[in-house]
Amino acid sequence: MQVLRRSAIGKRFVVLIVVVILVAAGGLYFLAGSTPTPSSKVTLSLESAPNAFDAPIYYGLQQGYFSKQNLNVTVEAGKGTAGTIANVASGNVEFGLADTPGMIFAVSKANITNVRVVAILYQENFYAVFYNKAVISKIADLQGKSGALNAPSISTLTPLFDLFAKINNLNLSSMALQYSTSSLFTYLVAQGKVDFTTNKIHNLPAIQAAAAQNGIQVGAFLLSDYGLKTYGEALLTTTQVIHDHPDVVQKMVTATMQSVIGSEADPSAAVKALVAAQPQLNYSVVYPGFKLDLSCCTKNATSATDPLTFGWIDPTQIQQTVSFVVQGLGIPQVNASSLYTDAFTKPS
Repeated sequence: MQVLRRSAIGKRFVVLIVVVILVAAGGLYFLAGSTPTPSSKVTLSLESAPNAFDAPIYYGLQQGYFSKQNLNVTVEAGKGTAGTIANVASGNVEFGLADTPGMIFAVSKANITNVRVVAILYQENFYAVFYNKAVISKIADLQGKSGALNAPSISTLTPLFDLFAKINNLNLSSMALQYSTSSLFTYLVAQGKVDFTTNKIHNLPAIQAAAAQNGIQVGAFLLSDYGLKTYGEALLTTTQVIHDHPDVVQKMVTATMQSVIGSEADPSAAVKALVAAQPQLNYSVVYPGFKLDLSCCTKNATSATDPLTFGWIDPTQIQQTVSFVVQGLGIPQVNASSLYTDAFTKPS
């Protein structure tokens, strides 16, 4: 200290010594501050083509939730849950979004062992029965009615509907059911050709609009309200990414959950962000569907004081989800604890 007070020459000499010591230690740090941390480049695969429930991701990108975590995120369209799971498992992408029941089925069928859920975006599934109000008003009314379902070979929803029917004491053999591989099968109820069909709840407004042109009113039963309560959309990565880059996983989880909470607080802005990035989508169609997703499945995200508590995976609910999938889809027993890690979230 005495040297620093004696003269300017002494000050410069001391500073020079400090710089030399820092260089010798292996890093040159400027007195004005350290070098900024470079952004981590990661790719996120969606479950399918961008849809209503993906709005939080685009909102988070627009609002800078990911960039503030030093993440440079590229979003890719998915080709179904199984494709996304395979893409993540192979290391082609670092992260993926997938329906939890579909993910359980996919990892079991393909014997994938390195994929983990690291956060839950939607606390319940989007699955619903769309029905013609002229002939159906309550669950018991499904008995003996006609329905259109997706082919079991391409959708986990159909066998889960079968389980839903069993839980609610419905006799499937009494129903006139037809199966389709076309994505347009849902519109059969809007055309009055069947009494009910199944789909994800965010598609209800489009079906109702089509049905109204035919003088038909369509309502919906959420399967989660009638005994089939499972986790919904989840954020996934691999054990290798978790091991090699736990800091990146933590940042991705934090930014993703902030995005969900922000989207629930301002769903209109979230959908506008989605449509701005995906102009083929129509705001007037997507917005009401996204509102339904939020009302059924995020369970008041804005009440979370910490985004990491909102994304927490409850061991009881993940086990229940596994049990329903194993029973409904007839797959071998799956160890629930091997499907997720709670290292990046906090108990609520």
